[in-house]
Amino acid sequence: MDRLGSLIFLESNCSELRTNFTDFCRLAKTKIGNKKTQGAKTHISYPLILTILRKNKSMQKALLLLSAGIMAFSSCDSKKENTQTATSSELTKVSVINLNPSEFQQKSTSGIVIDVRTAEEIAEGKIAGALELDYFLPSFQSQVEKLSKDEEIYIYCAVGARSREAAEMLIQQGFTKVYHLSGGIQAWAQKGLPIVQE
Repeated sequence: MDRLGSLIFLESNCSELRTNFTDFCRLAKTKIGNKKTQGAKTHISYPLILTILRKNKSMQKALLLLSAGIMAFSSCDSKKENTQTATSSELTKVSVINLNPSEFQQKSTSGIVIDVRTAEEIAEGKIAGALELDYFLPSFQSQVEKLSKDEEIYIYCAVGARSREAAEMLIQQGFTKVYHLSGGIQAWAQKGLPIVQE
């Protein structure tokens, strides 16, 4: 029975549960009253409760329903905690950070800049100091593996499609600080930022 079914079942049997609990309390008082000595404190002992439960089938049902309800509610709480933990761990997931040309220029001085365009494209001009690693060459993967995974990596291409794909691949390989130039070198040039030819 699922949680909702358990709750509906509990709700529909609520009056029976109240009646059974009242009967249980009366029976317990009667048993205690018969055994009570003058001046002694009244308390219910576990053996007495177990004896009453063995003899009272409806009380057994009521306690079974009550414990099922408690388990259903406590199970809801633990699932909520698990969801919150999953959510917080998802927030710490590493992802590619997109930068506009001005941000890319400012921040890239502290890391490794990679141009993933072809040699022909790079011949037309590139960002000064950028490593040339053609994304389409089979050696791209092995060249990237030589880099430190803790380094800041700044990556770009012509318009941003290839470099975005390459940046995602770096994240999957365990790089933790990957920055992508949105719009590629075309957006860089449109902002009037420096391009060098080698």
